[in-house]
Amino acid sequence: MSTFDYTAGIITVSTRAYNGIYVDKSGEVLIDLLKDFGFEKIDKVVVSDDREMLKDALENFSSLHDLVITTGGTGVAETDITPDVTLSLSSRLVPGIAEEIRRQSLVATPNAMISRAVSVIYNKSLIINFPGSPVACKESFDTIKPILLHALGLISGK
Repeated sequence: MSTFDYTAGIITVSTRAYNGIYVDKSGEVLIDLLKDFGFEKIDKVVVSDDREMLKDALENFSSLHDLVITTGGTGVAETDITPDVTLSLSSRLVPGIAEEIRRQSLVATPNAMISRAVSVIYNKSLIINFPGSPVACKESFDTIKPILLHALGLISGK
């Protein structure tokens, strides 16, 4: 099975990017990484740090895509809601993915210790929370690449 059999959605969680205060660089990095990996169908949306907006985006993208990656909102600030909303939709946890991303991120920054990112299954879709920086998105994607196709195949039944 080729990577082209799977589709992906990217959700950037950032009030500032949503309001046009800055350009969503992390989402663009993820598009490039997914294309290089072999994904042809990739959708992207930017949402505010708003629980309902994020929940709607996660529900929509998980009904359309095999893989959903969020970027941003994974820390300990009051506005960091991404893991909480992701967990509220979860049918099953996949803790090893988020644990390994954190472990690998610790090589670059001790701030990885305060990441609350999670990985879950919802609607036969794998949802993975990534940090909000472009560099961290690349590092996180590099971490999951070795297991990505196997995980997507098992979850989707393809």
